[in-house]
Amino acid sequence: MFDALLRMQLGPIVERLAEMEAQLEDLYRRADSFCCIGVCQEVDAASNTCKVSHGELLTPAIRFFNPSAGAQTETRIPSVGEQCLLLNYGGGEGGHAVCGAIRAEQ
Repeated sequence: MFDALLRMQLGPIVERLAEMEAQLEDLYRRADSFCCIGVCQEVDAASNTCKVSHGELLTPAIRFFNPSAGAQTETRIPSVGEQCLLLNYGGGEGGHAVCGAIRAEQ
């Protein structure tokens, strides 16, 4: 009888804790993928985009960072095989940017 009463009282709390655990795991996964080092695999200079591999994954074509993009522009197009910093600042399409060049000793 006491066990049944205890389960009835603690049931909603246990369920909420399980939900919070799932949310925390999702946040940890997102935080881990926010910023990572990748390698440029394809570059399209006309559209200022490139594809970057990181681990086993390959990104879709995403925009690369321009040091200056106002009235005065400066563009540095990354090279295929160059290491870069991949920023994932939002979910879905358009939430990525590539900051190129990280010096890598071959």
